[in-house]
Amino acid sequence: SSSSSSSSSSFSNPVAATAAAVIELFQKLLMPNGISAAMGAQAGGGGGNSTSSSSSSSSSSSASTPSSTSNSSASPATPTYGVNPHLLDAVVKSPLMKHLVRSIHILGSEIIAPVVSLVSRLVLVNSIFAQQFTLAGGLAPQIVHRLLDDKTAVLRIQVEALLVLNQVARTARTTVSHTQTVGGPGAMGGTIGTKATNQPVVCPVYDMLNAARILEHLPRFLDHKLPMIRATVCDLIGNMCRHSAFFYSALDRHGLIQPLIQRCSDPDKTTRKFACFAIGNAGFHSAALYEALRPCVAPLVALLRPEEEEKTRANAAGALGNLVRNSSQLCGELIKSGALQALLATAQMPEQRSGSGGGVSDGSSPVKIALFSLGNMCAYRECKEELISLGVWDVIHRLSSNPDPVQQKYLIRIQNKLQGGSAPAPSYR
Repeated sequence: SSSSSSSSSSFSNPVAATAAAVIELFQKLLMPNGISAAMGAQAGGGGGNSTSSSSSSSSSSSASTPSSTSNSSASPATPTYGVNPHLLDAVVKSPLMKHLVRSIHILGSEIIAPVVSLVSRLVLVNSIFAQQFTLAGGLAPQIVHRLLDDKTAVLRIQVEALLVLNQVARTARTTVSHTQTVGGPGAMGGTIGTKATNQPVVCPVYDMLNAARILEHLPRFLDHKLPMIRATVCDLIGNMCRHSAFFYSALDRHGLIQPLIQRCSDPDKTTRKFACFAIGNAGFHSAALYEALRPCVAPLVALLRPEEEEKTRANAAGALGNLVRNSSQLCGELIKSGALQALLATAQMPEQRSGSGGGVSDGSSPVKIALFSLGNMCAYRECKEELISLGVWDVIHRLSSNPDPVQQKYLIRIQNKLQGGSAPAPSYR
């Protein structure tokens, strides 16, 4: 494993050498094939749901939530990817993460790579380690800067750090509070308090990410030569917009919207998938970024083409629906770019079954997401009239025989919104 490449000869004393040996041992114990697969999913397979259900399924879009229906419960019962559960339980209960974070702060830049790698593996194995990383002070500005700045971190460290930050942002809603013995024996968050007391520790993750000035580092990573980094940063931005509109104005202020839109046309398919996820979440909570996101409409429409991956198409369809979720501001742009027509076409495509890239049972297929997004658009007269002219009633009639309950629910939603104005349903025989 590249994560354990540093040898004890890199250290100047026996204590440091022993620490290195322990870290390498943990790496070997915590890196079966399943962990490697989880890393790949986090770095290159997300989008839409941003890791919905587990850290390895972050790619399907949710039409009714901010691309985020993940099972982000910080419980040892979350997927462990083949790690021995007894070992995992022991590591969870130990102060290991606190010491790893301290090591990142104290050790020289040339020897922290295996430490950061271990933190990354732990965080990807179980979301409780994302809590521990945050509570141990892992989001302190000086640590984040050290892990991401080109002058203090080699590429390998930056990649691992981005994976960690992505997982922390993804699970932000579950890491905001944790009851523990702060500062006591085995406490995770040595930097949170000084006295041993059983109290809920409030950990405002988005505030801490903002204080760490993480957005200042992201523009150059969005244009990085490595697809894995571009994809991970798109996923990170999506997760930073997942739980609230907290970062909306900051994204615009740091000039991240335009390069994010450009990633929708990235040559790397995984980056395109994540870019759709990020844009969808950037439009979910409010209309604050709608004008800045206007140029994304045409690229999103292009990503509905059949040759794209199922989950990319689902993410693109969901993002288009989110662009009318909060106002009619972009209705004209959507009509001009052919978004309504493309969504109608997507809604009539064959639907893959669950387990083969999105399926009928989980509500996250391109067909279902397209139907939900069309329902969003029916709320506005301009879009409603365009849909009627495009034959939406014929589409509803053709799809009405499909027995899938989720699809039928979305079709009824469209009909109700169409009939809410002056658009009576035609009669069919």
